[in-house]
Amino acid sequence: MQKLIDLFILNCKQATLFIEKKKEGKLSFIRNLQLKLHMKACVYCRLYKKQSHIIDKETIELAKYCSHSSELRMSENKKEETQRRIKDQLDS
Repeated sequence: MQKLIDLFILNCKQATLFIEKKKEGKLSFIRNLQLKLHMKACVYCRLYKKQSHIIDKETIELAKYCSHSSELRMSENKKEETQRRIKDQLDS
């Protein structure tokens, strides 16, 4: 019985790996089901997923900013704007 339970229950380390793999579309039906079950129960992995999504979006924005700017560093205004957007998204 324990082996059957272990088959469906993920730990957080496995769940975060599957969250990232799912973004790439590389998750089997069983793994997807395991992840959904874990996500229903784990507030920490739901927060991880949200933060990971925000980091992905902000990285894309930063890449766009850097490709249009001659500077390789963000200005203080851009840093503050990015931090505010991240905070707003986490609070929503």
